[in-house]
Amino acid sequence: MAAGSVTYFSLDKEPTYTVQLLILIISIVIRKRIRKYLLSTNIIVAAGEGSGGAISEQGYSQSNSYAGGAGECGYATSEQWVSQSNLYVGERVYFVLMWLLFATNLTIAFSLGFISGKVRTALQHTPTFEAALPFSSQGNDCTTCTGIVESIEDVPRGTLKRPRQLRRCILSHLQGVPPNVKIRVQGPYKKLKNVTLFEAVSLSVEIFKPPTPLTIHGYDAQFDAYFKGLSAFGKVHEVLTGDIVSTGGTRTAGETPSHATSVSRIHIIRTQLSDKLRAHLPASVSPIATALITGDKSGITLQTRENFTRSGLSHMLAISGLHMGLLAWLVFTIFSRLLVFVPRLATRFVVKKIAAILTIPFTFGYLVLSGSSFSAIRAFIMVTLSMLAI
Repeated sequence: MAAGSVTYFSLDKEPTYTVQLLILIISIVIRKRIRKYLLSTNIIVAAGEGSGGAISEQGYSQSNSYAGGAGECGYATSEQWVSQSNLYVGERVYFVLMWLLFATNLTIAFSLGFISGKVRTALQHTPTFEAALPFSSQGNDCTTCTGIVESIEDVPRGTLKRPRQLRRCILSHLQGVPPNVKIRVQGPYKKLKNVTLFEAVSLSVEIFKPPTPLTIHGYDAQFDAYFKGLSAFGKVHEVLTGDIVSTGGTRTAGETPSHATSVSRIHIIRTQLSDKLRAHLPASVSPIATALITGDKSGITLQTRENFTRSGLSHMLAISGLHMGLLAWLVFTIFSRLLVFVPRLATRFVVKKIAAILTIPFTFGYLVLSGSSFSAIRAFIMVTLSMLAI
């Protein structure tokens, strides 16, 4: 199903609902017919020369009823079994049916992936650049953009000789545009260092459309921006001062607005935790700690990144299966040891199963706290399946 979704988003021409539903229905009908045919008949697969025939599981279980007909084992010979069966299917026909069943299952999975991709696209109502941003200048000139800071991300850039740091902000509830329009602006850290979350800010920004891919299979900024709800990008030239009144009203510093989403509130918690880690841990340790706990890599210098890359340990900075697995193992071990000391639970239930269920919320909390990257989501799914299998 996931492969079907990836294939859907990589197509140049979008298929219609009619074609996708028709393929799905036909595949389901064929699959049901094949399964009904296989389950309603006694099938025996012809084996090689001299073997006398190999019976399937259904034929094997049925042949046990013939006692004494084939020697001491009490099994019937292949000739006796065939005479009692409803249908004899050769090896080639059997494998054709199984491959056809596999092909229909694969087609159904791909069809479901296609449909989920189309539904996901239909539910995403990101306004286009031209329709949503009727600014006075949509070229190289700057325009005044007033809105509310929804998220902040610090990104290291440059080289080891000329390091520099950028700050990216997502602005929502912009003045003069529909309320669902969001833009991502970035500029030097020195200019935007006083910008805080959920503050109304007015910026002199150069607005432009998300760029198209530079190569055929390169990074598609338009695709990424559309599914993140971003209508445009911007380059900050100046932070304007003065009394700012946005669509959310005038607020004091640090006040969380009523329209703040749960995702934004989680971002605030992550930011506060990162700040506390930087304040209480040594400067040489805090950047790595924040990267492994909250997924914030903005504090890691270019020299540290280069050292991790040269040593082949750059993957350690990305929260994935290693980190999620260690947390799951630690939580599972603690609960499985503690629950043993509760007699009512230990004597009535399997302690490991309870510990496995209690481990899942902790791994989910770590997933949310770390920023929910793709590698972390994949690791959380695998850890959850492992816990449910216990």
